[in-house]
Amino acid sequence: MTTLDQQIISFFVTVGLGLIMGAIFDFYYILRCFIKPKKVFIHIGDLFIWLFMILLVFVTLIYTNWGEVRFYVFLGIALGTLVYYIVFSKYLKLFYRFLLNFIAKTLDIIVAVILFPFKILSKLFLYLVGLISIFLMWITKPLRKMLSKSMPSIKYKSLRSSLKKVINIVKKIDPFKRI
Repeated sequence: MTTLDQQIISFFVTVGLGLIMGAIFDFYYILRCFIKPKKVFIHIGDLFIWLFMILLVFVTLIYTNWGEVRFYVFLGIALGTLVYYIVFSKYLKLFYRFLLNFIAKTLDIIVAVILFPFKILSKLFLYLVGLISIFLMWITKPLRKMLSKSMPSIKYKSLRSSLKKVINIVKKIDPFKRI
């Protein structure tokens, strides 16, 4: 048998638990709106968030009142959640949005810094390929002239324009572009 003061403490703990559950649910909701997953992943995420909430309630009840589930437990969780949504939800949603935007921008900067050397190397590689192709074109110019006279069906200009198109497409690939 639990005493009245233990039940009052347990009630206030469950009110706090309701506040925490509201904050967790709001964070999950904002995260879900930020990521925009497919419907299947939304259902899986909902399942996991509710399993986490159940585990949180179970562990809290075990530590505070030996796992006894009474009416005041449900009342405390409902009251805490209601207080959270009336008083704190608006402000914490703004904070969560700010936090997620900050994290996303920070990750974008980190990825840009990591990819910067690769972008420079790819441009250097394309520049070297261009120089080598110009050098090869210059060296093989007499051979191409002889071949063009003997085999007029081979079109070197179309091959060259095709290579230029491929190089231009590769140059347009931007690793910093956000997907």
